[in-house]
Amino acid sequence: MTVSTRALAVVVALGLGLAGAVSAATYADPDGAFALTVPDSWTANRGQAADIGMYTQLGKPGDPDFPVTVLVVTTQDPIDPAKLQDVAKMLLGLARQLLGGQAKILTENAGGSKLAGKDAIRWDVTYEPNDKAGQQWAGYASVALGTHHAIMAFACGPKAAPEILKQADGVVATLAIESATPLQAGNAQPGGGGGGIFSAANLAATAQRVQGGALHAADTEVLVAGDPPLTSGSVANFAKLISACFGTELMESEYEVLKQQFITAYQGNNAQGKAILALGAANLLKGLQQGSEAERAKNLKETRDAMQQSLQNGVAAGLGWAKVLWDAIQRRSQTIARTDARPQGAAAGAEGTDNEMSEADLDAALEMLYFMWVASGRDASAVTPQIVQQLRLVLAQGFPQFPPQFQLLLANAQKVYSQVRGAWMQANPQQKAAMAQQFGQALDELGLRVPGQGGGGAWDNVDSSNLRADLVMNTCYNLAQKSTGGAWPSSPRD
Repeated sequence: MTVSTRALAVVVALGLGLAGAVSAATYADPDGAFALTVPDSWTANRGQAADIGMYTQLGKPGDPDFPVTVLVVTTQDPIDPAKLQDVAKMLLGLARQLLGGQAKILTENAGGSKLAGKDAIRWDVTYEPNDKAGQQWAGYASVALGTHHAIMAFACGPKAAPEILKQADGVVATLAIESATPLQAGNAQPGGGGGGIFSAANLAATAQRVQGGALHAADTEVLVAGDPPLTSGSVANFAKLISACFGTELMESEYEVLKQQFITAYQGNNAQGKAILALGAANLLKGLQQGSEAERAKNLKETRDAMQQSLQNGVAAGLGWAKVLWDAIQRRSQTIARTDARPQGAAAGAEGTDNEMSEADLDAALEMLYFMWVASGRDASAVTPQIVQQLRLVLAQGFPQFPPQFQLLLANAQKVYSQVRGAWMQANPQQKAAMAQQFGQALDELGLRVPGQGGGGAWDNVDSSNLRADLVMNTCYNLAQKSTGGAWPSSPRD
């Protein structure tokens, strides 16, 4: 069997074998505008929203305070994606007007985000309902566009019961636009609230690995027993295959989502599918190293083409593993901002320097800051998905005002984070203690302080208009350059 034939066999089997049944808790809009997964105890209340469209309220029966509301505006002609700002301005303006008539708005912030894997505009708000004097609530509304539907999802809950908003976040994270199949929880693009690669579960898993002193589990670790078993090496080899084919190096949070999807897929698969998940990527990687240079190049192209087709088919079929990987690939080509800055002492366009901050760079910057937070000994639980989302908006919106060298760090965050992480993994206990102190000082400089120190809670003191990022920039660059012997960081993953 040739490498290309083996590649096709693997990806076809993955595409056919991993499709699971739709959850019994799936809610599909009768008009086909969206689908999402809701807790078994919830019900849906659907109605007409004046002359605008249809709304669906989701929550427990008899509870007048619905944690999730989805508004749908349907059009006959295809919606121009360039109209997102205009549509969001209208819908979010309506949401603000309606909320303002029922509550006192305390704080609000709007900016670019993601909903159901699509570009979105999100409005975060805290407020005090008129009928609940003294109670503060938090919520957000996100607007995204389909082909014939504009969607606004609103999630909310009392601050005194954060588990309600967290549950609402999880529901919104499964929302799929113009589909009858919800996204699998945790697979939405970053910025969707409590889901996405920065879900509460993924943050906790990353923190546990940092606190344990090792980010990568042994390849022999058994994730699911079987014949053959699904191991950490099974998932790692698949990530390496994606790297070989697309040059996409997964971050820890992306890898964690992929691992969970493989566990789910393995548990629900037949014997052939389990064998492919457990061993298929290792066999392909081995095959890609065989033959002459020309043969290896040919095999790589054929494998990449087969993988791309399989991933796209998997996304269309609603397969969680495919969406995780395809989103990861796409985020690396989605530019958010650009800088003209260059490394100090280097010529413009120096080799290895990236002047564009992609979606993946922004995600890597957030994960790097969280890594530094945990490695410095700070309370990991103080950083929630909502806080990460708020910081994401600050970094994305404030990029043009940041110091040039901090802009450059953000544009190269995937590379720099890889080297910071690598330096930590190679350090001895004394070196880690010194690095932890540096991390803490750098975070304080950036405004990411321990709750109660400097006022407020964790990560809510960052002001893009008055950002002092020199220390965090120097700390990251120094560690990165130390890890690469003084050269510009060139490897996006250790």
